[in-house]
Amino acid sequence: MAKLARLVDGMTAALQIEPSRIRTAAAQLRKYKLLSSGPRGSGAPEMGPTDAANLLLAVMYDGELADAQNTVQRLRAAKLCNFEGSRPGPNGEKMHSLPRNGFITTSSGEAYDLGTLLETALDWWVRYGYLDEGDEGDNYDLDVVNFRLEVSCPGYQADVSFNTPTGLFWRLRYEWKSPERIAYEADGDQRFRAVWNARTGPHLWSSRTVSEDCLYQLAQVLRGCEWNDEWDEFTPSYDAVQTKVLETA
Repeated sequence: MAKLARLVDGMTAALQIEPSRIRTAAAQLRKYKLLSSGPRGSGAPEMGPTDAANLLLAVMYDGELADAQNTVQRLRAAKLCNFEGSRPGPNGEKMHSLPRNGFITTSSGEAYDLGTLLETALDWWVRYGYLDEGDEGDNYDLDVVNFRLEVSCPGYQADVSFNTPTGLFWRLRYEWKSPERIAYEADGDQRFRAVWNARTGPHLWSSRTVSEDCLYQLAQVLRGCEWNDEWDEFTPSYDAVQTKVLETA
């Protein structure tokens, strides 16, 4: 686990984002209890996977940080709306259902929201250094190849992709929709659409890509490692700190 100052330093190095932006986002999230808070200095709270996931979602959005708490809450609640997947091997057999592996889905097959997927994946990387794809038979260690966030107004979308050297491929799309957006899309006679378009104007779009290496660096920070052009491999006992209890298949 790491203090906020170390998490900011690690996120700055991993994501190439100005540290002032990360600190501003952290202050905003603390105000709304979306980040662990407490005294400063040696008594400052340790940051965990949930803190790292929330801060990541806040700084990835290219908008005003004064609204960071709403951005994080909406993206955390984003639901899985599309899944594409194939199994490893020369045939690339298409998957017709979600894998039951404890970080994309529960053991009963119910899909997690985006926030739970991120914090659970970070937790597994910290504990074990990899993700288990969770299928029966041969298991393949998963690395995140690409985490892509696309934000549009009035909706929020995120794409998450997984891959391995053997060819396992998953792409998951998550989306949050406001009640107004749902009404906008369901309006068959165009009356609500005209009102909505007049109020919101053109859609806004922004994206930021977070690579496998970046998320690995964040996991290393949470493990207690320090970044100084290269990793100082000091890993304290992670299980000694109270963390989220994972549901495994």
